[in-house]
Amino acid sequence: MTALNINLTQLATKQLEQLQTEVQQELARREITSGTSLSPLKSNTPQSRDEITLYVTGKPDYNEPESTIAFKIRSNVPLNWLTKQYLKKTRNREGSLKFTVGDTNRVIWGDMTAADAQLTDGDTIRVTMAK
Repeated sequence: MTALNINLTQLATKQLEQLQTEVQQELARREITSGTSLSPLKSNTPQSRDEITLYVTGKPDYNEPESTIAFKIRSNVPLNWLTKQYLKKTRNREGSLKFTVGDTNRVIWGDMTAADAQLTDGDTIRVTMAK
């Protein structure tokens, strides 16, 4: 009877591993076709290599001190996702913001991706009140 339990356990474990592999492959396929990240569990897989860390720094409101927030983002995700996350974290509800690369005047638009904006791992995006 014990041998039967062990064999059933091994079979169940093998089927679970196979199912997990199929799910990860399907998520990777959907991620590639949609251009958005669907699975935060894939941090060590080869498909996540184009993930970069960007630092968003600035003074989103005249009454707030300057702050810097780090974001991990895939290079093919539109940057408007990043700007929305920044606004959520800083609770800025009014006024227009301008996003530029570092201390340059090169403006970043929301429909651009990190690759379009030629951003690399560790780059800083500066946020200022739009004039």
